Amino acid sequence: MTTSLRIALVDDQTIFREMLAHILVTNLHAHILGEFSTAAEAIKHLPTLSPSLLVVDVVLPDGSGLDVVARLKNKLPHTRVLVLTANERLEVVQQASQLGVHGIVMKGVSLAELQAAVQTVGHGGAYYCPTSLRLLRQTLHSSAGDDLTVREKQVAMMIARGKSSKAIASELQLSVKTVGN
Repeated sequence: MTTSLRIALVDDQTIFREMLAHILVTNLHAHILGEFSTAAEAIKHLPTLSPSLLVVDVVLPDGSGLDVVARLKNKLPHTRVLVLTANERLEVVQQASQLGVHGIVMKGVSLAELQAAVQTVGHGGAYYCPTSLRLLRQTLHSSAGDDLTVREKQVAMMIARGKSSKAIASELQLSVKTVGN
C-alpha cells in the first residue's frame, strides 16, 4: 500500500490554495499539514511540520517561493519540492532547477497532470511539465549552458527527461547529493 503524502502548500491565492488542498485530499487521500500565503509564514512553520512534499508557488507577496526552498533546503532535507507556478520565464525554471527541486508544473496544466505531478514527485520521482522541459532544453542549448561542464549537461538532460536524482546518480555513478548540486 502506498504511503499517504504529507503535503504543505505555499500559494498566496487563498481560493486556489484551498481548492488544491481539497482536490489533493479528496482525489489522492493526502494529508495537508499546512497552508501558507507568504514566504515568512512558510519559513517560520514548515520546519516543525516536516512535510514529505512541499508544493510552492514562485510569486508570493513578501518574496519568492524559490527563496523559501533555498532557505529551508538544509532544514528539510527529506522534503520533496514541486514548484507550481504561472510564471513561464526561463530564469524561474533555471533557478528552480539549480535549487534541486523535484518538479515544476505550470498552473495552466490539467487537473490530471497536476495530480500526476504531485504523485510522481511525492513518491520519489521527478516531474517537469512540457513547458518547463522546453525551457530547460533552451538553457542547455543557449549560451547560459556554455558555463556547464559536460557532466552537468548530462545531469540536466536527465532531469529534463524526468529521471529522479537517485536514478541519475546510479546511472552516472555519482552520489545523490552530487546530482542535487
